[in-house]
Amino acid sequence: MKKTFNKALCLFIVLMIVFSIIPTSTFALFEKYNYVSLGDSMSNGYALEGFEAPGYKVVVKQSYPYLFAKEIDANLTPMAYNGLRVEDIYFLFNEDYEGDDYLRRRFIDNGSFQNAGGGVDKMRADIKKAVSEADYVSITMGGNNFTSYFGAQFEAWQSDTGAYKFDRPGYSSKSKILASEEYKEIEQSVRDIFTALGKGKQVVELAINSLRYTYTGFMEYFDDVIDEIYKLNPDVTLMVNGLNNPMEGVHLINGFINAGTVVHLLAEHINDFMKNKTAFADRENYLFVDIMGAEVNGTPKNVFDEEFFALCEGNKFAEATHPNAAGHEFIKDRMIDRINVPYYDVSRDNECFDAVAFVCENGLMDAKEAHKFAPDSLATRGMVATALYRAALTPEIESEFDFMDVRDGMYYTEAAKWAAENDIISPITTKIFLPYGGMTRQNLAVALWNAGGQPQSEKEYKFTDSLLISKSAKTAMNWAVENGIITALCGNFIAPRIMVTRADLAQALFALYGE
Repeated sequence: MKKTFNKALCLFIVLMIVFSIIPTSTFALFEKYNYVSLGDSMSNGYALEGFEAPGYKVVVKQSYPYLFAKEIDANLTPMAYNGLRVEDIYFLFNEDYEGDDYLRRRFIDNGSFQNAGGGVDKMRADIKKAVSEADYVSITMGGNNFTSYFGAQFEAWQSDTGAYKFDRPGYSSKSKILASEEYKEIEQSVRDIFTALGKGKQVVELAINSLRYTYTGFMEYFDDVIDEIYKLNPDVTLMVNGLNNPMEGVHLINGFINAGTVVHLLAEHINDFMKNKTAFADRENYLFVDIMGAEVNGTPKNVFDEEFFALCEGNKFAEATHPNAAGHEFIKDRMIDRINVPYYDVSRDNECFDAVAFVCENGLMDAKEAHKFAPDSLATRGMVATALYRAALTPEIESEFDFMDVRDGMYYTEAAKWAAENDIISPITTKIFLPYGGMTRQNLAVALWNAGGQPQSEKEYKFTDSLLISKSAKTAMNWAVENGIITALCGNFIAPRIMVTRADLAQALFALYGE
């Protein structure tokens, strides 16, 4: 019984030592990112197969949030909701904002939020919890300020309920926000279009007043929404997807007044604000994603065509102006392009970020696949040999080695032979190099030490686990520690026999060649 207890105690102590020296990055192999998709119907896969209105918490497999989450291997929490303007999104973040007449009639009085999200309080709690736990958040907003609101305003104006009130707190049709030359150009273009439609002065004035109201709403509340997100999660990577132009090439009739040009002008103006003029533009984890050019289901080119008027029945117009499956694929690709270019799996606050950037920019290491560096994957002997061979400027060699496991044409073919020929990485045998085998921290130290000409170290370092360092690796380990190439883990443990990851290799190369 006593022997059994002693064995168990020894095993426990060994396990505690092992787990204390395993890099925390090793456990990241089993973790997934958390990704939250916020905003309006652009974000929830509206009009795609599998969509169900209002889209809240609905997973649509052709939508860009699903595609993005799949590519970065993340847990997706879809929280976008049909028809939300910027100020409506702010309402869901901030209980002190009461909203306006449109919000109350569109989402509260008719029970919309209650039916889909369990009520405002429940939605607010769910959204805040999801955002606070997210690694990535994407949001689309602004489109409904200039589409759904307009449509709902005219529909209400023609009904018994009457038009929506312009009653947002602090709103003024003479706001300084409306004084810019850019806005004035947009307003005049909208006035021309509605005048050309021949619907009368009342319609024109309703359109212009609605434009002023919703434009100022966007400008006044955009930064407030972003601020709420960062209050909940200062470190989250926030991707703000811009507006696209679903009306590209659409004219009133036979080339007369290009409505698509006006929409493009407005979209580019709003995109410029979201990209360059928001108070958060210079924040490293604020990423504007340009999605202009995302393919939509399509609208006829002439507004007065019978085909165009047919779109006004039910939801046909909304369906025509939303991205199709190819458009969502396009948006996903643009998001991937933006997050921590070029590798989305190495965040800016990761301690290896600068090292990864260095080894990639200098061609010492390559991506595992498009946009993926795989920092926590094993660094193989072939990778180490290749990095050092490239650092040596890929000299020509005439090697006597003919390894059975090193095929011609592989990325490491010449590097493996060079490393063996120059006593940088010892082969397993004269016929076996083992390019896909891993390397321990002391193996890596020896390889880098050999590549550096076996310099001497001025000091011998003592670690809690120094006895685990092989006699043949002691000098190399001392040199590596002295030069910051290998550093202690978890206090005074050097962990010489732990396998190195690609992040470890990048950091070692950065320490050796980067400064």
